[in-house]
Amino acid sequence: MAIDIYITNIIKIIFAIIGGHLAITRILPVLKNFLDDFIKEDKVLKALISLLTFAIIVAVANLVVQFTTAIGNPVFNYIALIQPMLDIFNTLFSYLQYIVAIGLIAYAIKNFKK
Repeated sequence: MAIDIYITNIIKIIFAIIGGHLAITRILPVLKNFLDDFIKEDKVLKALISLLTFAIIVAVANLVVQFTTAIGNPVFNYIALIQPMLDIFNTLFSYLQYIVAIGLIAYAIKNFKK
């Protein structure tokens, strides 16, 4: 029974890493090309894509910690030590999403008036 938990959580970790990699390498470049028409300043676009990349990395790290602690192996439980750092980033992202949304709306209004 324990081997089932071990194998399924390892497979979940692998798929979480693959999904994060695909999101960063495939989806974010498409999103960058799409937003390039709307956001004319290259600095703003690069900062937004960097922020999204970091958010994806933190989300994947959260999943990896969650799945490794679900295995129940005492050696793998040491990876849970980074959970407080990830909690801080998650709290930060909850505020940053509003800041980014307000910033994009203000940027759109500024460019719409031109």
